[in-house]
Amino acid sequence: MSTPKIEDLPNRLLSVGQAASYLAISRTALFRLRKAGEIPAVAITPGRYAFRLSDLDAFTASRTEQVRLPG
Repeated sequence: MSTPKIEDLPNRLLSVGQAASYLAISRTALFRLRKAGEIPAVAITPGRYAFRLSDLDAFTASRTEQVRLPG
């Protein structure tokens, strides 16, 4: 049996490092977005957070812009 791909687990919790890597941003940028309320986080313990893959996907979808190509 093969290991499921991360995209197949929408409610999977990602660590800070995994979430930052998934979004291709720094950990600092991820914390800023969390603090600003732009990306929800799950408080695992005081000061320790995890991020749902589905929330990261929703964030990127909300930031997606359609670009018109000339022609």
